[in-house]
Formats: sequence, structure tokens, C-alpha cells
Amino acid sequence: ILQDVCEVFEKDLQVVKSKKRDREIVTCRQIAFYVSRLKTFDSLKNIGYVIGGRDHTTVIHSCQVIQDLFDTNNQQFLIKWNHYLDNSKLFTKADFQ
Repeated sequence: ILQDVCEVFEKDLQVVKSKKRDREIVTCRQIAFYVSRLKTFDSLKNIGYVIGGRDHTTVIHSCQVIQDLFDTNNQQFLIKWNHYLDNSKLFTKADFQ
């Protein structure tokens, strides 16, 4: 999932897994957390470990941030989300209906 997100947003996998906190990198990472939580049976601890050795609380926070963006109908985020689903090799919009 992380590789797919990185490819769609044209971000280097190692940069997304790093400690960098640039807005574009953070959004990419948060989308990877969110999709991983919804579409895998992995524990929060394992998801965090795979995506840069993050703590499970980081995964929870990231998923909440993404959910809040959906709940507030944030147009800038929705453009990025639709771009991801339109270009993902793993998922389509139907997977998140």
C-alpha cells in the first residue's frame, strides 16, 4: 500500500518513511496509514512499524486527521484523494464506497 501511495503521489518511498514533515510528505504518509488501517488486518503497531517505524498512536492520529478531512469535505484534500483512487494500482473508488 505504501509503495502504491508513493507511486501515485510521485514521492520517494524512503522519504515518506523518514522523519520529514513537509506537508506533501505528511499527507502521503497519512493516506498510507489510513488505507492500511481500512484495507488490512494488520495491527496499528505493525502498520506504524512498516511505515517508518512509527508508534501506533501516530497511526491513530493520522487516520483521525484523514477522517476529519473527509468529514469537513475539505476540497483540497478530496482532490488529492480522488487523484490517488484514479491512479492507484490497488484500489478504486468502489473500494471505499
